[in-house]
Amino acid sequence: MTEQDTQELLKELVELTRQNQRWLRVIARDNVESAISSAFSEAWEYHVFERLDGNSSLSELSDGLPPSGRTVGRRLNNWQQLGIAVQTDGGQYDKIASLDMLGMDLPELEENNE
Repeated sequence: MTEQDTQELLKELVELTRQNQRWLRVIARDNVESAISSAFSEAWEYHVFERLDGNSSLSELSDGLPPSGRTVGRRLNNWQQLGIAVQTDGGQYDKIASLDMLGMDLPELEENNE
């Protein structure tokens, strides 16, 4: 097998992987949306989830929101177990899809929401 053959096979593999990823997103969309809807009971949870970027600390995620960092930490563990959030190598969390990507709106926070 020549280097050119190897490169062509690699390009084909990359393209097939991209196609598979697109299909997986389509197939999983409803399941992810359902998991989020059933896991979140309060508006602040959607806001914390949307802030997940793989870099933010618990205090950054909960900044300006009613729950304590400890409560947010418990939710993050629950969301990881559900598969809607993943923990990065650095220990922070990232969402698997944005609410916008799922066609979900970010609910408004009530001022007295505690």
